[in-house]
Amino acid sequence: MAEFSVPEALSVGGGLIARRPLAVLVWGALPIVVVVPLLLAFAGTLFAIIVQASKAGGDQTAIAASILPEIGGLLLFVFLALILLWVLGAVTTAAAYRAVLRPEQSAFGYLRFGGEELWLMAVSFVMGLVFFGVGLAFAIPQSIVNLAVMNSGVQAQVSAAALFGLLRYGVTIWLWLRLSMALPMTFADGKFHLFESWALTRGHTVQLLVFCILAALILVGIELVAFVLVIGGGFLMAGGALRAAFASPQAFFANPQAVIAALGPVLVLWTLMLVVISGVSTALFRAPFAHIYRRLAAADPAAAFT
Repeated sequence: MAEFSVPEALSVGGGLIARRPLAVLVWGALPIVVVVPLLLAFAGTLFAIIVQASKAGGDQTAIAASILPEIGGLLLFVFLALILLWVLGAVTTAAAYRAVLRPEQSAFGYLRFGGEELWLMAVSFVMGLVFFGVGLAFAIPQSIVNLAVMNSGVQAQVSAAALFGLLRYGVTIWLWLRLSMALPMTFADGKFHLFESWALTRGHTVQLLVFCILAALILVGIELVAFVLVIGGGFLMAGGALRAAFASPQAFFANPQAVIAALGPVLVLWTLMLVVISGVSTALFRAPFAHIYRRLAAADPAAAFT
C-alpha cells in the first residue's frame, strides 16, 4: 500500500518558500490586490457603518438602527466578497498544487485561471454542501435534545450542547480528512472527483490528522511572531492615534481624513503582514496535499482511479 511521510510532507511548504519566495509572496499578494478595489468601491458604506456604530456606543438597538440604511450595500459587499474569495481560493490552491505537481509551469507564480481552477471551485462548493448537510444532520437531533432538557438545569443544557458540539466537530474533521484528496485529485486529473478520495485516504486518516495539527501549529507560531512585530511597529508609527481610537472612538472617527492619515502607515504594515502570512499559509498547508496525493497515488495520477 502506498504511504507518505509526515515530516516529508511538512518540508514541502518550507522547500517552496526557500526555492520560490517570490511566487509565495505573489500568492499572498493576489487576494490583497483583488479585494482592495472592492473595499475601495464600498469604502463609503463600510466607513459610514463604522462611524454610526461608534456613535451608538454599546446600545445594540442603536447600532442596528444605524446599520439599517446601509444594509443593501453591506449585503452586496458581502456577496461579492464571498464570490471573490471562492475564486481566489481555487486560484491560489491550484497554484500551490501546480508548484508541486508541475514545477515547470512556473510562469506568473504558477497562477492561472482556467478549467482546473473551475473544477476546484466546483469541488469546493460541493464539499461545502456536504459539510452543511453534516451540520444540519446534527442540528435537528440537537434541537430535539435541547427542548427535552430545557427544564433540566443549566448543567444538563451545557452538557448536551458540548456533547453534540464534540460529535459534530469530530465527524466533520474525520469527513474532511477522508475527502482531503479530492481537490488535488481533481487538479491532477482535470475533472470532478470527490468521493474517490475515500479509497485513497483509507488507512491514512491518523497520518493526515497529525500532519494538519503540526502544520497548523507551525503556522500559528509564524502568525504570532508576525502579529507581535506588527503590533510593536504599529505603536511605534501611530501609537498616539491608536490610543485616541481606543479612548474615544466617536471623536476619533468623526474626521475620516485624519483617521486615514494617522492609521495609513499601520494599514500598510498590516497589509504586508497579511501578504506574507497568506502566502506562507498557502505554501505550508495547501501545497503539501499535492505531495501527499502524489505519494498515495504512487506517483501516477491515473492510479487513483483504476
